[in-house]
Amino acid sequence: MISGGDWVGGASLMSGPEITHVALTKNIPWDNKVALNSNAFELGELAARESVQILFQLKVPSAYSESGPFHQDLIIDLVC
Repeated sequence: MISGGDWVGGASLMSGPEITHVALTKNIPWDNKVALNSNAFELGELAARESVQILFQLKVPSAYSESGPFHQDLIIDLVC
């Protein structure tokens, strides 16, 4: 299960989690990746001793003009 929080920096909110998209396969266009949100969703399945690469892509809104460090909290849960 995976979910994401808002993009924040100091007291400033840049955007909600939906500007970050995620996929398990390389070379997927941003529009075809899954948008993060605050509700956890299943991204894929793992077998015992299997590893998986998770690819994140951020698209900053074109109207956003502030600078500085911003962060997003992600929650990745493994359901056994």
